[in-house]
Amino acid sequence: MAESLIALIGALACYLLGVMVVIRWPQVGFGAIALFMATAWHIPQWPSVLNFLGLSASVPDFLCAVLATAMLVTAVPSGSRLSSRGIKIAVQVFLAMLVFSVVRGLWYFGFASALNEVRPWLYIVIITVWTVRTLVDHDEGQRWAQAWIIYSGVLVMFVGLINVAQFGLGSASTAVRSSSGDILEAGRPITSGQAVALAACVVVSLWTWRATKRRLYLPLSLGAAICVVVAQHRSVWVALAAALVVSLLAIEVHHRLVTIFATCVGAVSIILLSNGGLLGQIPDLLSSSASDSRTYAGRVYDWLVLINRSVRSGPQTIIFGFPSGTGWWRYREDGLRIGYIPHNWYVATYLRVGIVGLVGMLAIAWIAIVRNWKAPLNGANLSLIALILVYGWAYNFQWYLAPLLGVIIWSSFFKGARISNPSAPSRPMRHDQIGISAAAGGRNE
Repeated sequence: MAESLIALIGALACYLLGVMVVIRWPQVGFGAIALFMATAWHIPQWPSVLNFLGLSASVPDFLCAVLATAMLVTAVPSGSRLSSRGIKIAVQVFLAMLVFSVVRGLWYFGFASALNEVRPWLYIVIITVWTVRTLVDHDEGQRWAQAWIIYSGVLVMFVGLINVAQFGLGSASTAVRSSSGDILEAGRPITSGQAVALAACVVVSLWTWRATKRRLYLPLSLGAAICVVVAQHRSVWVALAAALVVSLLAIEVHHRLVTIFATCVGAVSIILLSNGGLLGQIPDLLSSSASDSRTYAGRVYDWLVLINRSVRSGPQTIIFGFPSGTGWWRYREDGLRIGYIPHNWYVATYLRVGIVGLVGMLAIAWIAIVRNWKAPLNGANLSLIALILVYGWAYNFQWYLAPLLGVIIWSSFFKGARISNPSAPSRPMRHDQIGISAAAGGRNE
């Protein structure tokens, strides 16, 4: 009993200290999220450190509680109102459906089941809102946003290189772990969420290089793009390709032609290197990963099973979704019973908040696209939106990527987000040179 009391007091002290530190130095919060991202390959699921009335708590819960408390105890920053009535309505609709799902889950399944299942959405909402609040409230917000995306990409590259050096490089179909989690045969060196962070680093580095012409950002972008390809997450390949196409369409015609020519030269060079055997086993691994459609076919089967179950459950489930805590249990084609969340952000969202909530979420994305498409065109934001939307088709959105959503929302919809003197992670930039900013456009002004 005494040991439990001491542990509780220690946890409370750490919690209060964490709140004070994040309030005083918000960079610590961004850094903590990046560290969780860096450990995603090694620790896919954090173990519970506390169980209360059937509700488990882990270290990510502690972080989100700290961020939520830091928001609640600080004053709402001036100029933090959303500048679009449409986005206000869309956000309110989505959040209302999420709360309704939790309330129904509390009624049908109890406290623990309902809250344990809604946790990933709560993580995303809390971190997104905290990111927006932080960027609005600090003059360094633009620099923090850009630095988090770029430095997170660098951190993931470092982790991936360590994994390749330690375990080797395999493909999606070669990864084998023992019952204790030890690597028996090498697979992909990073997770899909980490690969998305790398893809975001590619986009932001490219736009920063285009605006500043600083030599660091172009090789950083190319290196991150190579790592995305070698990581062999096909859905992230497609998502990054979509983001780069959007970036290409957002620049001037003569720059577009030069970019296309340089891309063709690079592709031919890679083909020549591959034919000469200078790339080792990498071309074979990439070919194997690109042609293996078994995982995607299995996912589509899961989606259809769960959607058909929703339709058979009646209009209420179609409109409002299943109550939180229902679970994701279904049988695969081979008869194996599985219970993990389906690998599709849109399907998973529909199943929990219904058509109404899904429409609210898609409305947020559509309004963001329209807002960033208007002059001055914000090509970096549009590219990040494309990256996230395409990625969500074959995966769920991981909570440690939520700062990306916060950056997009902040720079798209908030009045007063223009920063007079932001800076890049390395050297200062003028406000009309930033790749991601409410004040910056895709074209030079």
